[in-house]
Amino acid sequence: STDLACSGFVGTAPVGLGFDGTDSVGLDIGVTDSVGLDFGGTDSIGLDFGVTDSVGLDFGGTDSVGLDFGGTDSVGLDFGGTDSIGLDFGGTDSVGLDFGGTDSIGLDFGGTDSVGLDFGGTDSIGLDFGGTDSVGLDFGGTDSIGLDFGGTDSVSLDFGGTDSIGLDFGGTDS
Repeated sequence: STDLACSGFVGTAPVGLGFDGTDSVGLDIGVTDSVGLDFGGTDSIGLDFGVTDSVGLDFGGTDSVGLDFGGTDSVGLDFGGTDSIGLDFGGTDSVGLDFGGTDSIGLDFGGTDSVGLDFGGTDSIGLDFGGTDSVGLDFGGTDSIGLDFGGTDSVSLDFGGTDSIGLDFGGTDS
């Protein structure tokens, strides 16, 4: 959106979306048949936090929920566009997804028949953490759940695109 674009993620060590409060909910799109974040355009970039030492999505609060797409038949993150980039955290020493809170849930797609992460576009890159000394997925909290796909008949990670790359951690010392 224009508001999101104008907010910007520029400068040193910015926080992308910060939901650090106790028992906070990050982005809650729990309605039936809802679409979470849809970047389905051709050659589109989903969320780009490529600046040096940037924080992509920070849900560090105690007992916080990162991204909750618990609705029936909901789509969590849909990057189905041709040659699209899903989540790009290519900055030097960047942190991809940091869910370091105590007893936190990383990504919860617990809805019935839900799709967890769908990167079905042709030649698409699923998750690209190509920065030097980058951390791919960091779930360092006590008793934390990394990726929870507990829904009935759910698909955990779906990289069904032609010549697609599922999880790409190509950075030096990644």
